[in-house]
Amino acid sequence: MKSILALLILTAISGLLVFKEWKGISPLHSKREDVERILGAAAKGPNDPFICTYEATSESVTVSYSRGGCKKEGLEEWNVPEGTVLRLIVIPKYSLTVTELGFDLSTFIKQNTRLQNIVTYDNIEDGVIIEVTNEQVSAILYTPSKKDEKLKCK
Repeated sequence: MKSILALLILTAISGLLVFKEWKGISPLHSKREDVERILGAAAKGPNDPFICTYEATSESVTVSYSRGGCKKEGLEEWNVPEGTVLRLIVIPKYSLTVTELGFDLSTFIKQNTRLQNIVTYDNIEDGVIIEVTNEQVSAILYTPSKKDEKLKCK
């Protein structure tokens, strides 16, 4: 019974298992319309239209959107149109270890943080950072990959 429950939870969070993107959402390549088509309307939250949180069955997802290229008072790091996904933070709602994610951890660099019991696994090449607290995944951050450096503001 316990193994069936574990399998059901892993199936429910299968969107976490995709590597360079999450459920078809990719930083610097997906738009707000893509996110809303996949996740629906944003949950109520801070009054900032460029940072939105979406509630899915097995995770909470916070998406940062572009304000519109490099011209916006130095706030923007990427030269992409307004409403383009800049980064996603995926927070699992179920207990999950880093090995259960299915990532090839040999492509990550393990970093100890200054905070006790928190480590990160960083894959800067692909733009994925996994935060682990007390041996449980607390967040997965999807950022632009190394190949997208050409889109950086100068």
